[in-house]
Amino acid sequence: MHALMMQTLRDRDHRVASRAMDVRGVDIFDQFLRLRPPTFGGAPDPVQAEHWLARVAKMMRPIECTNSQMVTLATYLLEGEAENLWNSVQRGVPSGYAWTWAGFRIKFLEKYFPRSCRSKKIAQFLKLEQGSLTVAQYEVKFDELSQYVPKALEDEEYKLEKFKEGLKLGIQSQLCTWDFRDFPELVDKAM
Repeated sequence: MHALMMQTLRDRDHRVASRAMDVRGVDIFDQFLRLRPPTFGGAPDPVQAEHWLARVAKMMRPIECTNSQMVTLATYLLEGEAENLWNSVQRGVPSGYAWTWAGFRIKFLEKYFPRSCRSKKIAQFLKLEQGSLTVAQYEVKFDELSQYVPKALEDEEYKLEKFKEGLKLGIQSQLCTWDFRDFPELVDKAM
């Protein structure tokens, strides 16, 4: 009986969300669900939460959703603890408040990827060295961690210098006479 009631509620939620998402005769909600987006019930690992958010955002790109539609789609995918948390957040804002994707993203990351975790990723980036890794392996780790460091994302020169500093000394010395235009060129020469 409980399962039937839950399915009925979910069907009703689907119809309501679907009506709200009908734009230009195209049902955005159904298009999105056809992509089989992953649900999110909470995650003990902050990186899993961040990956879920990025994956869902990527799935929305080809559908060309508005900000509020993106929030509606993402929050529809929340289950269990995550859904309860979102409902609690919703109760704390004025009726009719229009969420933006950026606002949702901030609230989501505050809970599932707290500042302390981001700080640890930044510290890992700042300490990162090639060590026993190949240049290709070092580049993957560098790229993974650089996304948490705004300066590395915004300042190409900083990114180049930080990458070179982490390379083995022998590779660094071979690269010191080069003037690199961009990151891919530096990585190519380092290999």
